[in-house]
Amino acid sequence: MMILGDTVRVAICDTDLRIRALVEEFVVSDMKKNNEELFLDKYDSAIALSDDISDKADFDVCFIHAEMTGLNGVETTKEIKKFRPDCMVVIYATTDKYSIAAWNADAFFYLLMPPTGTDVEKVLERVRQRINSLDREYIRLKLKDGWYHIPYRNILYIESEAHKANFVLTDNETLTVYAKLDSLEEYLSDSKRFIRIHKSVLMNGMYIKKFSTVEVICSNGEEFRVSRNAADNAKAQYDRYVEGLNVKSIDLR
Repeated sequence: MMILGDTVRVAICDTDLRIRALVEEFVVSDMKKNNEELFLDKYDSAIALSDDISDKADFDVCFIHAEMTGLNGVETTKEIKKFRPDCMVVIYATTDKYSIAAWNADAFFYLLMPPTGTDVEKVLERVRQRINSLDREYIRLKLKDGWYHIPYRNILYIESEAHKANFVLTDNETLTVYAKLDSLEEYLSDSKRFIRIHKSVLMNGMYIKKFSTVEVICSNGEEFRVSRNAADNAKAQYDRYVEGLNVKSIDLR
């Protein structure tokens, strides 16, 4: 089961409306069986999906047909990952022709068509496991209108402004609280993912697209200067974060 009562956000993109309807049927059936809330959006254009995601749409998982005309499924996955690197993309196709390209684009799963209900159930179970593992850590923020439960994975970065701290989230929303960044850094220190790159910026490591001791580029394209005073500590924090990930590092210098 999903934790915190979250709604599972799913997108299905396919120019073949019959296949799209079949995938939708399987997704809806599985969610009902597991008593989970579902938000589902359907697209018959990869460009429309990419545009929505680059704007503000935030999906947990996207089912995408690899063999669409125009922008194919692999190309669409690359576009999605630019803006939503934690989105789990499931690519499906009639052959394994796109499988290697799909993995290189960081697809979450590859399905051969026609997909079955069992196939989709297995994928969604893995989606649940991934979301639960990512959402075990979260912060509760007290705002004027009540408490907000924010999973760490939904925080791009935290930026201080006078006596306030702005939580910039993956859905482009910003939550502002009265707090010092030093206090927040200490509170979040149990998680190695938050990296102090500047006296006024605490960056979520999972959304760092490029890191150097001079600048950091966020996955949404924003660029931040790494202050000279923070550079050594920021590099040490970033190295510790990366060491905890199951990733391969390649030095191409």
